[in-house]
Amino acid sequence: PMVLVELAAGTDREAACREIFADCQTRLEERGRPVAVVAIDQIPLTGAGKNDYRALEKEYRHFDYTAN
Repeated sequence: PMVLVELAAGTDREAACREIFADCQTRLEERGRPVAVVAIDQIPLTGAGKNDYRALEKEYRHFDYTAN
């Protein structure tokens, strides 16, 4: 799995992603650990105001995990 996070303005994206990734490695079981943590500008919403998981899946379908 990959983790997509929306961070507050002014947050150091790289440092936050490294910290989240490290925390996941220590707290989660091996099968639930992410292979990447990626900061995005804004999580897309559906017309009902819920997270649009389909749009995220489509956008990150071909994400290169080896680059992180």
